[in-house]
Amino acid sequence: MKCVCVRGCYVANAEGRHQQFEVGQIAEFVVCPSHFVELGGKKIDFNTAGEAELLEAEYELDNLKEFIEKRYDKKSGNRGKERTVALLLDCRYRAIDTDLNKVL
Repeated sequence: MKCVCVRGCYVANAEGRHQQFEVGQIAEFVVCPSHFVELGGKKIDFNTAGEAELLEAEYELDNLKEFIEKRYDKKSGNRGKERTVALLLDCRYRAIDTDLNKVL
């Protein structure tokens, strides 16, 4: 099963070697180790999910499109999953969370 890392850690792989995993990294295991959550076992958070998690997870693409439209006021159209995820990541990168009037 595919699992997503929720906390940086080292986990032994199939050959017995320890492998380092970063938060948001996806790997396939027979049983999810500690610090991992089954990819389909939790609801995906579009605010914080990484690119790999967004591409691998099973969810309705319309939910992602609706989130982008409500949060960032952008229309995603019929782009497909990869391009819609890229649009979300671009919107996150360009978003400004502070009031510019208070900065001056």
